[in-house]
Amino acid sequence: MQPYFFPYYGYFNLIDQADKFIILDDVQFNRRGWVHRNKLYNYNNELSWLTLPLTKKPRNTTLIKDIEFVPNIYDEFSKQLLKFPKFQKMDCSKNSILNCMLNFEKIAIDYLIDNIVNVLEKLKIKSSLIISSEININKQDDYQINIINIVKKLGGNHYINLPGGVHLYDKKKFDDHKIKLSFINEDNRKYSILESLI
Repeated sequence: MQPYFFPYYGYFNLIDQADKFIILDDVQFNRRGWVHRNKLYNYNNELSWLTLPLTKKPRNTTLIKDIEFVPNIYDEFSKQLLKFPKFQKMDCSKNSILNCMLNFEKIAIDYLIDNIVNVLEKLKIKSSLIISSEININKQDDYQINIINIVKKLGGNHYINLPGGVHLYDKKKFDDHKIKLSFINEDNRKYSILESLI
């Protein structure tokens, strides 16, 4: 899975059910995706975007591991937090999730991974995280073959994904490689896990 910015519960349910969870950092970054943004409830009790300010990079060639924060990210991000009641009068020193979320003294990919790890510790989830760019496979245009090759490289025989991926994967292709393909149950809590942890 891509390293989403404080994703919904289903993402962490998936990690909990996997022996090894692969963080896809060497795939194309999608500016309309959830890697750098999420929705939280604002003062009107409506879902509103909270977005990590990033420098502009080429749309079609930028990988997730290559995204970068704008130079003044702390100031820009802090202004966005004013839209959300959850963050008012919060003491960073007493909340490790908030403290980690406001720590921009690292590259963007490390920031995203550190926040996921911090949430996993809070939820007491012990699955092993592996970064895809550190796995040596022969990358192909077919993303399903890349996933299959990663599973094989790690000695696995079962690939689990979120329910939203049902229409993205071809079961027969996985069967042909003797890999079981399955999907976790839907989690109806679609809001960011930050709503519960802050």
